[in-house]
Amino acid sequence: MTYAHEKLDNETLRQMIICHEKFVASMSGGKRLSLKIVDFRNLKLPNRKLRQCELVGADFENVDLTGVDFSGAILTGANFKNAKLNGVNLTGADVRGAIFCGADLSNANLSKADFRDAVIMYYDKQNQMKELRFDRKSQSERISDFTGAMLDKADMSYSKFNDACFNGAILTDANLEGAVLTNCDFANANLESSNLKNANVEGASFENANLAKVDLRNANFTKELISNAILSPSILNEEKNQDILEMLQQHQEWWQSGGKRGRLANIVGLDLRHFKSQLRGMRLTGINAKEACAIGVVFAEAQLQGANFSNADLRGAVFVCADLRGVNFSGANLAKADFRGANIGTLGVREDLLRDASFVNAQLRFCRFEKTELQNADFTGADIEGANFSGARMQGIKADFISKAS
Repeated sequence: MTYAHEKLDNETLRQMIICHEKFVASMSGGKRLSLKIVDFRNLKLPNRKLRQCELVGADFENVDLTGVDFSGAILTGANFKNAKLNGVNLTGADVRGAIFCGADLSNANLSKADFRDAVIMYYDKQNQMKELRFDRKSQSERISDFTGAMLDKADMSYSKFNDACFNGAILTDANLEGAVLTNCDFANANLESSNLKNANVEGASFENANLAKVDLRNANFTKELISNAILSPSILNEEKNQDILEMLQQHQEWWQSGGKRGRLANIVGLDLRHFKSQLRGMRLTGINAKEACAIGVVFAEAQLQGANFSNADLRGAVFVCADLRGVNFSGANLAKADFRGANIGTLGVREDLLRDASFVNAQLRFCRFEKTELQNADFTGADIEGANFSGARMQGIKADFISKAS
């Protein structure tokens, strides 16, 4: 059952998948699924058993593939852009040249999968042999692309990712033991607590990547390779951390006394990760945290009205039930931040002046805004791929994606 450039309707595809599942289960009437360059975009395929199938050049853009078993499958040049791949099994799969840009691969198993460059040979409608190349030199946009992908807790051990792009990807707690990562781009990726033991990272880039608590044993990292990465917060500089804590406490006193005691804190560019759970419920109204590093910091139930977090690194930060009216998040990296139940509405600075919360040009991939007060907030230019706005109050917001989010 091999098709090349043949238009297949959804029912035909469903029947072919059922036949393949019978093939996998060694049942009578089963046939292996073997297709080239077929469009699956109108199908929902969660939890299907597609191991050992051959779907070269298949288009799965935006498709729900949650829990699908693709182990041992041939998926060369497939398009998984923005697909839901939570818990998918790609063990030993051939995914050379595949695109995973914006896909959610949380808890996926990519162990021993092959992500190298690829060449596909196929016949066109005139029965002429054609060649599709998926390599950086000839068609760089089709290199294995995990830009902004969700890969937390994914098992990618001993897989080959030569030249792959993980820019801005979330790889917390991922297993990359023994993986070949030569010349890969991990700029702005979050690799906190991941396992890179015995990995080959020759020529890779980790510009502004979060490498806190990463297991680097026997990996060929050099000082130059991680010179611009974010490493674990220093526990040696206790004096500096104590100064920051004192500033925050003085800020609380300033707020409680109406400005009569204490002083307004200025933590511009400082590293707050040492205080990961200590800022919960604090009164930090008007604080200046521009360009601060607060990856994974818990601000739940905190008073942060009018705070300045512009250009701050807030990947994975928790703002659950926080008061964020009038906060400035312009240019901040908030990938996978949690805003559930937060108040991000307009702040009344004085009778004649209202200040709206700003997310202008912010990175908001996979953020959680469920049941959040977002009235009049400005999301102009923000990247909201994968963000959840279920139940959020969004009256009067300014955004390029209003039709997409509402």
